[in-house]
Amino acid sequence: MSTTINLNAYAKINLTLDVLKRLESGYHEIETVYHQIGLHDTIILKELEEKHVIIKTNADIPKESNLAYKSAMLLKKRFKVQKGAEITIKKQIPIASGLSGGSTDAASVLIGLNKLWNLQLKSDALIEMAQQIGMDVPFSLLGGTALGTGRGETLQKIKTELKIPLLIIIPGFWISTAEAYKSLKEEELGKSRRAGKMAEAIGKEDLKKVAGCIGNDFEPWATRKYPEIRKIKQNLLEAGALNAALSGSGPTVFGIFENSETAMKAHKLLKGKYPFVQVTRSR
Repeated sequence: MSTTINLNAYAKINLTLDVLKRLESGYHEIETVYHQIGLHDTIILKELEEKHVIIKTNADIPKESNLAYKSAMLLKKRFKVQKGAEITIKKQIPIASGLSGGSTDAASVLIGLNKLWNLQLKSDALIEMAQQIGMDVPFSLLGGTALGTGRGETLQKIKTELKIPLLIIIPGFWISTAEAYKSLKEEELGKSRRAGKMAEAIGKEDLKKVAGCIGNDFEPWATRKYPEIRKIKQNLLEAGALNAALSGSGPTVFGIFENSETAMKAHKLLKGKYPFVQVTRSR
């Protein structure tokens, strides 16, 4: 009888995102505060006696070039695993939303196959492999709230019990991350430095200070090129959000609310105006 493991793969938002400088490698040095939220995909892993890794999903994603498949094959090849796995990905995190859906699926596959194939790998080994898969995968392994530095993969956990009520809105278009980085002007980099203040506010579990600290260096460009993002922010504020900001390179915009009741009222007002409007909270 084959073993099956079910895991939730949680999305994340960037409470802050500061781009510090362009590196010689072509990447950028950033400071960001990652925050895991309740919105999630479901990953179902089933052991196969044959050697193949099979991806099944309800979404229109490539079966053998997505990050979940890459995670499985990295484990399989490195540790010469002779068994296979059937990986079912039930998507609820919208694709290309900037919520790290692919990264969190990959992290869950690393965690799940480590158990399914009885590899007994410690967290440091899993994080090292996560860094090879994608910049957001290490945080998806760690979870919770964390300060991300370097290219985003160097993490410092922020301990907090604060649960932030959120309303997530995704418009009907996507934004190229590469284009977003190209839009940044060298002389404007490293000016904001919000992450430290945000980490302090979260540590003190001060929701209003957290709301006051959110921000994103991509937002000025994104709101110029995509006026709908500015409109979404305005709609969230008018619906009672303490503050609202772009997450990652977009197009997701999130609003922070004082409590779940006000978030639900805003959801009723804004549902139907955009393709994806959902109440969630800190994981």
